[in-house]
Amino acid sequence: MALVIIFITMFMLFTAHQPAPAAAAAAPTAEDYASARKLVSDGIWGIVSSLDYLNGNSPFGNVLSYSDGGKGVPFFYLTTLDEATANFTAADSRASLAVSQYAVDGCPGLDPQEPLCSKVTLSGNLVKLDPQSREAEFARAALLNRHPRFSNLPPAGNFQLYKLKIKGIFLINSYKDSPKKLSVRDYLKVA
Repeated sequence: MALVIIFITMFMLFTAHQPAPAAAAAAPTAEDYASARKLVSDGIWGIVSSLDYLNGNSPFGNVLSYSDGGKGVPFFYLTTLDEATANFTAADSRASLAVSQYAVDGCPGLDPQEPLCSKVTLSGNLVKLDPQSREAEFARAALLNRHPRFSNLPPAGNFQLYKLKIKGIFLINSYKDSPKKLSVRDYLKVA
């Protein structure tokens, strides 16, 4: 009988201190999708993260310039001579691009970490573009428009065009409903 009382007491103590289940996240709104697209389109650089296969698959972040040409898909000019880019050309091409509103307009009156200072992370795979494709032509024009100095990159640098093939989108833009997972399809539909 004493064991039953101890068991019941332990059960009650254990269950009394369990956190309440998390509330279901609110569905993203049209404004959330527009906010994410605006951040990516207005930004010119972000942090691209991958796994550093040369260092035991440790997480690795690198500041990189990009342009989406107003279409929502980020394009990059990368060299395989850089160890950071070599991470993307290894067997695992998974990567993410994080862009903060702070880098775009400074989030006046806010700290960069505050949820009201919007930030978006696009995750997926970095894919090298066929240099003769229309997509590469578009990417090159978009990048040179936002980063004119790219026209001076040395040929020996072996710079190549890449895009982030987006598989997931994570948006923080409020105290109440953040973070939000956005549909890639709906994100790309935003005009």
